[in-house]
Amino acid sequence: MSESSPTAERYLPRIRELHRRHPGVTAALSGSFEEATAVCLSRRFTPPTGFSLSCDDRLTIRYLQWREPNERERRAWANDTDRVAAAAYGVSLAAVEAELDLIAIARTYTLSGADYYLLPNGQNAEDLENAVRLEVSGTESSETKRINRRLREKLVQVAHPNDPSLACVISFGVPKILLRRA
Repeated sequence: MSESSPTAERYLPRIRELHRRHPGVTAALSGSFEEATAVCLSRRFTPPTGFSLSCDDRLTIRYLQWREPNERERRAWANDTDRVAAAAYGVSLAAVEAELDLIAIARTYTLSGADYYLLPNGQNAEDLENAVRLEVSGTESSETKRINRRLREKLVQVAHPNDPSLACVISFGVPKILLRRA
């Protein structure tokens, strides 16, 4: 493959297929996450889109394949808050799978300080005792200071002395994924 053509391993998993590997995600959620992501990205980019992915101390480029949304999908996802949140869930779950081989086994409970419970791929999905908590946030901002501040806030929010946890911030203003252990 040429330099400008990304290799398969540099792609994030397809969002519409998350439910096949993540027991905590249904097919309907995968579809919703995919639609929201497409609407977010279509405002500035074309497929596939390369995300700068910073995971702990590693920086890589991961490409996300997506399709242009139709007008009905654009109207359905016109609410900025809902669209960005759903898209951030999808992209963050694809990122933790690709970078850390973690999969979502369940949503967390309201006011838990996190969004999903994760386990290494292949572990018993009933094992919440050893699960990693993931806090997700999305933004359409392209301001580096604002994106970094959001990550710091989410790391404080998810930090718990007895539970391993991660924070993931997705920027759809500049395609960026920040993934850190708390």
